[in-house]
Amino acid sequence: MRVIYRLQILALLIFFIRCSFAIDVAITVDDLPAHGNLPANLNRTKIAKTMLAAFKKHGITGVYGFINGDKVTDSDTRNVLKLWVDSGQLLGNHTYSHMDINKNTQEQYIANIKQNEPILQKLMDDTNYKYFRYPFLREGNTKVKRDTVRRFLFDNNYKIAEVTMDFWDYEWNNSYSRCMNKQDKNSINYLKRSYLDASIGAISTAQTLSQLLFKRDIKHILLLHIGAFDAEMLDQLLTQYEKRGVKFISLQDALSDQIYNINSGTIGNVGYTFLNEIRVSRNLHNPEVVSKFYDSIPENRLASICNE
Repeated sequence: MRVIYRLQILALLIFFIRCSFAIDVAITVDDLPAHGNLPANLNRTKIAKTMLAAFKKHGITGVYGFINGDKVTDSDTRNVLKLWVDSGQLLGNHTYSHMDINKNTQEQYIANIKQNEPILQKLMDDTNYKYFRYPFLREGNTKVKRDTVRRFLFDNNYKIAEVTMDFWDYEWNNSYSRCMNKQDKNSINYLKRSYLDASIGAISTAQTLSQLLFKRDIKHILLLHIGAFDAEMLDQLLTQYEKRGVKFISLQDALSDQIYNINSGTIGNVGYTFLNEIRVSRNLHNPEVVSKFYDSIPENRLASICNE
């Protein structure tokens, strides 16, 4: 009886610990159909299949993949988009050429958004593709650019797919390609450990900023990319998140949180997550735990690993 009682107490403790970390997260994926360098003997279709298998394993559908139409160049990349939609995932607009709004006029930027629409209309048919993700998370380095593009998006029934959880996952993809080509197992193991560590840091960072700004946990939006290493690590990332109480929700559900109606008005050359945009607009300093997280991302090592 004592053993059973202890097991019941342990089960309750695990339940309450998970609840205390419970967080709603919508997964989004940028740069379809191709992101980052390819390791030898791997193609874009294989990357997509690996990611889609992980989503299926965890029962996750309706994931918006944000496309750049100029990357659809051959049967391999065309197949990625078809597989994505056929598997129950969705597509949104990421501009035709992954355009940087800060380096172009608002007219050029809007034209680039429009240029992406025919392929979305063809693939999505009657399903809503009007979700927009700013490349580089940059929303304009002048007030005119920011306001003009936002007005175009809203006038044309687009919703902005903001990002509140980001650990710069893209930094690992080219490193992985180099290490795979060298068959450097020790370096690959380091990439795996550091990637998972950073992905957990993204949760605590997002929750800290959410509490700072809104005194509650908001519905979050996670940014990933369709790279070779993202595909390799996706199942482990999802499993790790589930163990920490993450509930995966749709982008539509996440955007129903009233905080996404806020227009921070932030202008500058840097692309911020949505929570950081709001923090900057309120002239608030980053909490120490958040600053430490960003400082912990091993950019320099990722740039140099397997590059000697």
